[in-house]
Amino acid sequence: MSVVRAAPRSAVEPAPPQISFSEEGSAQEEDGPTLGKAPLYSTDLSEVTTTSSASSSAASVAADDDEQGGSPAAASQKQKQQAQQLQQPLRQPSSRLSLPPPSGLDGIKSRRRAVFSVQANSMGDGNSSASCSATIQEVGMLPANCAKCQGSSLYLGLGARTALVGLSRPCLDSLLAAFSDGLPNTHSSEGLTAARLHAGLHVAALDLSTEDACSSSSSSALPSLEAQVAALAEQSPQLLCLDITTLRRPGVCSMLKSFSGAVLVLFQGGPQSSKEAQDEDPWDMDISLLRAIGVTSRYVLSSAGGKFEAPSPALPALPSTEILSDLKLKDLEEDPDLKALVDQAQPWYDHYFHDDLIEEVRCWGAESRVAFLVCSHSGHQKNDETPPKWRFLGLIIYKLWGPPLRSMSILRVVVPGEYRLQGYGRVLMRWVIEKARGMSRSICSRLTLCSLPEAIPFYERLQFTPIPQDDPEDAPPPDPELPQPMPGSLWMQLKCGRVTKTGGRR
Repeated sequence: MSVVRAAPRSAVEPAPPQISFSEEGSAQEEDGPTLGKAPLYSTDLSEVTTTSSASSSAASVAADDDEQGGSPAAASQKQKQQAQQLQQPLRQPSSRLSLPPPSGLDGIKSRRRAVFSVQANSMGDGNSSASCSATIQEVGMLPANCAKCQGSSLYLGLGARTALVGLSRPCLDSLLAAFSDGLPNTHSSEGLTAARLHAGLHVAALDLSTEDACSSSSSSALPSLEAQVAALAEQSPQLLCLDITTLRRPGVCSMLKSFSGAVLVLFQGGPQSSKEAQDEDPWDMDISLLRAIGVTSRYVLSSAGGKFEAPSPALPALPSTEILSDLKLKDLEEDPDLKALVDQAQPWYDHYFHDDLIEEVRCWGAESRVAFLVCSHSGHQKNDETPPKWRFLGLIIYKLWGPPLRSMSILRVVVPGEYRLQGYGRVLMRWVIEKARGMSRSICSRLTLCSLPEAIPFYERLQFTPIPQDDPEDAPPPDPELPQPMPGSLWMQLKCGRVTKTGGRR
């Protein structure tokens, strides 16, 4: 067993597009949608950090054979039908929602210039518009995160990605309504006063109520996400405001990741001070969503009102991770710490693939290897039990074929749904890519996998390309021990290129 320390993660910078195993800044891109049997989440795939698979579950093939009577002839006929389906054109993934890039503002040459302000009103003070009358020149240049708290006022620039925490429900609804109307004038509500510092600033709100809220309200239901995005595309806002409940809805996170304007996320309740915000669980799903859209600052409205507090860091830091690599079946069965990891991984493995992790590794043969992405386990278990040494964050199963194929197959990638949007699936993929590139080309010259149509964009960003179907020599050989590909799947490969030697030429 070998241990690889993963590079530190930053929560503010976007992921670089290159393939080299340098940790991305944040989970700005999806970590790999579910491949194999079916996606766990019926959401936009860019919001799913769940699993990827080289092929479908072997159990599904066995079930198909049972339907045909279980005879070898029936199984052969089923495989022929699957092969014919593989030759059919792939269905295109569903189009993603997107917003056009906002236009610039006259006289504003930097995204760090303040264009919007929020004033925290003192208790009992319903109108503090005079405090929001500072000019752009008086505020000066904002910090790198394009947000600054000055006294009881918060100033945002065109590049801000900010969250406001601790708002009351009436205050939040009032602010969303003001943004929906374009904030024509200074808006005052219970606890906050908002104002534009630039007359040309276009602001808008994205508001998606839950079905329960819509059904219980006497007013008409809010427009759908598609209808609101279409309206926003016509307005071309430079600053978009939304509630955290809207950010949890399918399709919103991926749209905001590609939106180049400023974003203001509102929270009802939450931490009452910056100290409480620092102590929040870094695995919380709302925190993960903020990381995913690149939030770089977060401000807590104090319970007494009248001021903002900024926790440092803005979001709870994730613990450092490491990769336990090149694990054999014997390691998983005999090492107590690894057995504990298998126990943590098995519920998710069974959920995604309906199979047993240990049995599948045994089925794939002695050449198959497993790598776990883990971090040190913190906290206490119930009943004062000793927590396991490692917290399971993901795994990847791979198999090296060697000569004459000189390829490595990626068989399974699993990231627990509770840790999605953290970039862990991409970490595992980059690690295995660098592992293959570090081998001699006489041993491994490419990586192969089988992708469902909806996962193709993810692998294309990792520079995987389709294996030509008209050249059967390029496709991996059939192996009765490996699960057969699902209909509509696509074999893809990544060629490793030349081996990079230290101190030499590439």
